[in-house]
Amino acid sequence: GGGQRFLDTVTTLETFIPAKVSRSPAFNVVGDCAASCFPRRVTVDISYYQVDVHSKRVVQVNVIYDKFDKDSTNDEYELQFKFYPLNYQELVTKFAFTRGLFLMLFSYIGVGTVIVAMIYWAVLRLTTSLENPPQLKILGYLWLTFPPALGGLLLGLIPISLVTAASFYLVNGYTFDTSESDPDGRRWLFATTKLQYSDVAIDPDLLHLTRQGRTGLAFLTMAIASLYFTTKLLVPKKKLNGDHGDAKPITTSTWKRSNLLVSSILMGLFLVGIVEWSFWESFGTYIWEAIILMKFLGILIGQVMDNQLGEALLSAPVMTAFGLVQAVVTMSANDFMDFLLSYIVGFGFLILERMYIGPLLSNILNWSYNVFSAMIHSVRKLLPPIISGDQNDSTSNIEDSETVHEENEETLEPLLGSYTSYSCDVLSLLYFPFIMVVIMIFREEAEMMKLYNIKESDMEYYLLFALVIIPFQIAADIFMQNSLELLHGWKTFEYLEYCRGRFFQRGR
Repeated sequence: GGGQRFLDTVTTLETFIPAKVSRSPAFNVVGDCAASCFPRRVTVDISYYQVDVHSKRVVQVNVIYDKFDKDSTNDEYELQFKFYPLNYQELVTKFAFTRGLFLMLFSYIGVGTVIVAMIYWAVLRLTTSLENPPQLKILGYLWLTFPPALGGLLLGLIPISLVTAASFYLVNGYTFDTSESDPDGRRWLFATTKLQYSDVAIDPDLLHLTRQGRTGLAFLTMAIASLYFTTKLLVPKKKLNGDHGDAKPITTSTWKRSNLLVSSILMGLFLVGIVEWSFWESFGTYIWEAIILMKFLGILIGQVMDNQLGEALLSAPVMTAFGLVQAVVTMSANDFMDFLLSYIVGFGFLILERMYIGPLLSNILNWSYNVFSAMIHSVRKLLPPIISGDQNDSTSNIEDSETVHEENEETLEPLLGSYTSYSCDVLSLLYFPFIMVVIMIFREEAEMMKLYNIKESDMEYYLLFALVIIPFQIAADIFMQNSLELLHGWKTFEYLEYCRGRFFQRGR
């Protein structure tokens, strides 16, 4: 019949609406109620979406057992049905709207971020102390910033995408080629390979774990190859000047590559720890605190990486990975509404970080160092000379620090640091949809969607939001770049034009 024809078209159990059963009132029964307890009242709560005046769509069903007793001779019970409509927030959380409405909602959020950035620029433009404030440049900044970011995205994404697709085919290619004859993939390629040399036969129960392990090995191999080629690309081979006798001269590239490799591995292990932390069942409850903590942690780790690697070009890919993980763990929010709100909170902190914390961080650190040095100097004055040592050295260090600070204020260091942070944020924004696609196609192996309690069909809306928000975030970033020129008096646009001209004339 018609029902059977519908069932034949179903490819996943997520098509059906599950009925969640709750027997929590049994815990209130005196004595053990784990077995031989009978509910005398069964309540079926049905929540629905009022599509129009005449149509309702069931969204969620809960079955609640209540009023337990242990009378096995009584076969009577009360059955209740309760229907109630969901409000807009609940409908968003349950993904009850159509894709078109969600697309409109995401667009509204994106437009809101652009309006906030525009209002912030307007306030700075009205209150600026610059004698000749720079004009608002939208298309100019778009032309100077987005094409290089898109080109870098494609250069990094194309080879990784090809290798990822090949890995998926080797592990799960049976879903395309032998989905009917071999639905479990027990005869697919490496599935017929024994796990250990001592195995007599292949255990079908270990097939899923085997695929997980081989998928992890594939990703680990890609990571090692990416690190190898990245170190060669970012650190060209160049030998130190001078002769060291008969010994082979040590190259600066060897030291820099090793430093970058070790720092990247340590950062990778640290990021794995953050992802594992996001699997904590209460992480979504404290998602706001976690976002703020990771923002401040990113500032601290950025300073550590800059000092460790010595070059902003080398620390940029490491911090881009940190930004990607920050975006990924927001999917562990309790529901989709919290996920959207986490983006709004993150955007608010982004303005604070990019406008004030980042540009003034060096000043804050120098001020803290000077205060600490002055305190040490004051303590040394109270000590005998034989204990305190030479006091002139401490005074000289403080004066040298102030001199260096004054020189740094006149250089491009603050501008370059801010633009490097912006570049890392843009790349994280562009790469995030790809990471979500990888999580989706390797859902059985990674199990991140399961741990985040996100259905396969619901994950499409997370991906849709990540794609829709990109142009709005780019537009908001353009207003923030113009705001930086007004707030700090930087000539960012002129400097980018100068760098672009030098780049095109590099081979002449």
